Amino acid sequence: MEEGWESIFKKGVLERGRQYYIEGRVELLEYDNIHLEGEVLGTEFYNVQIDLNNEQILKMKCTCPYAKEHPYCKHMASVLYAVENSNIILKEAATNENSIDDLIDSLSDIELKKILKQILKNSSLKREFKLKYKRELSKTDKDYYINKIRMIFSFSGWDDVQRHINIIENINIRLLEFIEEEFIELLKYEKYELIFNLFKEISENINLIIEKYRTTDNSPYINELTINATKIIKSLMKNDIGENLENKIFNFVLHCLKNYKTRDNPFYNYYESIFLHKFEGPYYLLKKEEFLNTSIKTLKNDNNIDKLKTILILKYKLLRLEGREEDIKNILSEYHLINQEDI
Repeated sequence: MEEGWESIFKKGVLERGRQYYIEGRVELLEYDNIHLEGEVLGTEFYNVQIDLNNEQILKMKCTCPYAKEHPYCKHMASVLYAVENSNIILKEAATNENSIDDLIDSLSDIELKKILKQILKNSSLKREFKLKYKRELSKTDKDYYINKIRMIFSFSGWDDVQRHINIIENINIRLLEFIEEEFIELLKYEKYELIFNLFKEISENINLIIEKYRTTDNSPYINELTINATKIIKSLMKNDIGENLENKIFNFVLHCLKNYKTRDNPFYNYYESIFLHKFEGPYYLLKKEEFLNTSIKTLKNDNNIDKLKTILILKYKLLRLEGREEDIKNILSEYHLINQEDI
């Protein structure tokens, strides 16, 4: 491998690539004098291809979204680290002299603490150390993630309609980078409450884009952005998040279903699906009934026909899932706003 290859990468990209290698996310598929190929686990598995000539790097490609906009990504760096260190690792594994365990055993607790403080003082490992060992993060630590979300959406130029698609695509790239770099780590260390708050921040920003800037041309790009955002909440809900957070998510879903003006909001179908399929048992069934009945009564009194129709469709779907055919007949006979085409 050519010397000084690290210099072609940005510092942050290089550090994240090194971290991916350390975490064992890299699998070398092909390794010879003219070609390198590896798979790196990020949000999903990304394929990296590197062409060589006399150990000089000629060309690199990666299937990650970041590499579409930038010449060098962290997945490329992680593969290069894996190649560079593969022989070193084999040599070190062959000897037991000066092993890490022996070194640690030879140090006192005071010495170990001093070394650990020094390592973490100016290291990217400091944040991961906090995530792993602090049960409750400080406001400063939480603000770090909130500010990263706000930076993702901090694009100017919205007054130029011709730039909207480009801006949304760049936001999407940034969001995927956040999911890969920060979200997976937060999920790993079970920071579920923080993840939920970050998702709310993300959805609020996307809804602002939907409300202010959505057009026929950019709708597919906004839909893609929304789909990537929902990956966060989907992954979160696969875990044992606890009753308190589960209730918060449920109430958030109710709030969104109640306040979205139309069903064509890209988030709506997802929240509808959660409402219908994810919260089960007598308690949630009662809450769903209360929400629907209260909403129908309020919307009927306000003569809000469009929104009433949306909630009636939601109730119809819930009744159908529960097999309550008699109740379905009653609601269809009482309200003539919905028909089979709407459902």
